[in-house]
Amino acid sequence: MPDGGAAAGRRGGGAAGRRGGGAAAEHGARLVVVNAEPAPYDALADEVVGEPIGTALPELLRGLRG
Repeated sequence: MPDGGAAAGRRGGGAAGRRGGGAAAEHGARLVVVNAEPAPYDALADEVVGEPIGTALPELLRGLRG
């Protein structure tokens, strides 16, 4: 799986992926960007995790589960 992501899909994932994070944030959703590289939605994000998704996601899930 490639590293990177936004609320509605991977970076560059077509028109829906490009709109998704911005539209969600504009409507009050919390946005967390997980990407090893700077991403287009970083400025809109509530949190930015600057690690590859394969490294960051397991830790984020552990935090959510408690």
